Amino acid sequence: MDEETRREMELLAEEDAAFLNVGVEMEQLPTDDEEEEDDDLAQFDSDVSEDEQVVNNTILNQQMAQNDEDSHVNDKLDEEVEEEDLSDQEDESGQEENNHDGTSEEEDNEENAKEEVVEEDIYGRPKVSTQAPTATRYVPPHLRQAATTDEQKLRELRRRINGQLNRLSESNMEPICMEFESIYRSNVRADVNSILLEALLATCCHETQVMTQLINISGALLGALFHSVGTEIVGFFIENFVQRFEKTVIKMRENPSNNDDSEVQSKEVVNFLLMITSLYMFDTVHCAMIYDIFRFLLDSFQSIDIELIHVLLQACGPTLRSDDASALTDMIATVQMKASKQEESRVRFLLDLIYNLKKATKKSKTSMFSNERVQQLRKWIGRVKTRVGHSNNAIRVSFSELLNADAQGRWWIIGGTWVPPSHQSNDNNNGKDDAQYNKLLKLAEKQRMNTDVRRSIFCAIMGASDCVEAYDAVLKLGLKDKQEREIIRVIMHCCGNEAKYNPYYALLTEKFAVSDPRYKFTLQLAYWDIFKQVEEWKARKVYNMACFLAKLLQTGAMTLAVLKVLDFTDLGTSTILFLRVVFERLLSIEKDSELIEIFERIAHQKSKMEATRDGIAVFFHQHMLTTKDPIHKKKAKLITRLLDALGKHV
Repeated sequence: MDEETRREMELLAEEDAAFLNVGVEMEQLPTDDEEEEDDDLAQFDSDVSEDEQVVNNTILNQQMAQNDEDSHVNDKLDEEVEEEDLSDQEDESGQEENNHDGTSEEEDNEENAKEEVVEEDIYGRPKVSTQAPTATRYVPPHLRQAATTDEQKLRELRRRINGQLNRLSESNMEPICMEFESIYRSNVRADVNSILLEALLATCCHETQVMTQLINISGALLGALFHSVGTEIVGFFIENFVQRFEKTVIKMRENPSNNDDSEVQSKEVVNFLLMITSLYMFDTVHCAMIYDIFRFLLDSFQSIDIELIHVLLQACGPTLRSDDASALTDMIATVQMKASKQEESRVRFLLDLIYNLKKATKKSKTSMFSNERVQQLRKWIGRVKTRVGHSNNAIRVSFSELLNADAQGRWWIIGGTWVPPSHQSNDNNNGKDDAQYNKLLKLAEKQRMNTDVRRSIFCAIMGASDCVEAYDAVLKLGLKDKQEREIIRVIMHCCGNEAKYNPYYALLTEKFAVSDPRYKFTLQLAYWDIFKQVEEWKARKVYNMACFLAKLLQTGAMTLAVLKVLDFTDLGTSTILFLRVVFERLLSIEKDSELIEIFERIAHQKSKMEATRDGIAVFFHQHMLTTKDPIHKKKAKLITRLLDALGKHV
């Protein structure tokens, strides 16, 4: 580094040191801003004049005096209010003391002002908030979200169901039915049932109009869901319809004067009745409940009852006659007897309808379905059964059971309970009933009842006091399709293993066979199985089963067509004993006309029963004409001539 450069560097260093010393001294001095602020404050204090201070003091003194006057006025007002309150208390005895005694409005306002603090939000608007807010119960966020979600689901479900019902018609029944099946699969059935019930009541059960067409379509939809979803759906709806129908009828009976003047009330009850009959017409409810409603209306037989009986017979009279002609005949006789005591125009129309119903033949069962719409709906329900691959039997529930469902239980719903009326309040016998049931279970195990269905049927049959109670108890089990076949099997097993023949089993079997033809077919199949193994049985069992068959032949529950599987040219010893017992008990029938009618039934099917008829005739010639009883021998000759004549006629 040369000499000039070194001198320049030294001068620069000296200048930097001098600058740093000056900066430290400047930090200790006040800034320009502070000096200006001090000058402004000093100038403001000096500018305040003595006159202005005097004016300000005067204003303050006036405000204090005004406050003193206001306080005196408020005190006088408080005294006047207290005097008025005391006078009011003297005039009105028994009233409570005034909540504002001894306090002024200003104090109340001050207390309210203390409770409420006025705040402003970010937009400058007043916001009132209390210092001591009321305590509320804490609800966890997940529960709040669940409650909101449930309400949203119910609203969505209601909207979905109402939308489907609004589009319901004969042309689009299939897609709507499938949509309802999807709704039932994806939602709680109780919620769907309640919402659908509300919708049907609002649309079908109108107070001023009879909604026949809409009721038929809605009944067909429920009939399809009865097979595709489950029987408990129709059980829920029929229970609600019956209970509402019964309450409405009783209410109208109590006010008979309003029935003649107003037609509004009668339309609603007619719609309820049509909903019930529509469920019956689409094979979801048994005819026994319709007859119970018939009897319920006949007991009173007022003007409203006459109108409802007319609607009932007009809606499903031909079908009732086809299902149970004897019960309908008895009901019609009762109607005619009660109608003879009244001379109303409604009774005359009812008698005309009954006359036409009696005059009609059995072939007129389809007269109710003359409407093409109803025919199409029944055919469509048949296609639904084919699509789902199965069908459910009609619910055999009575009118009284539906009315007392809350007390007795709902056996017609899967998983439901049932309490017999005689055991509702009999707590002392609970122990005895349990002991008896345990004994029956042990006895069922000894009889090799190896399934729950067979054990329950056995306990229902053996624990009943008579055949009627046993029949009802078995129906309460709610058996389906193949399970119903076990009823006949269990009855025949019990009958064959008795130490002495008991006609109780034949009477019980007769009730089942008359109620449904399927039981007759099961009986025929069971006896065909018996003929295959009868040679291995003991004589007592053969005798019991022969007496059992003879009773069924006598009552018409079975026909001699059951013997068509036998080869009369090659009969074993036990089979001969079986047939001799059967025919001897038939020959003991007193009336010859009844006896001849049993053997004439096999003549109606000439092509199928020729071999059976000839085989029975040969058996009579070989075994029955040699009997020692003269009466039986005489009747045997009569039957032999009858069978020979039938053979020659063919």
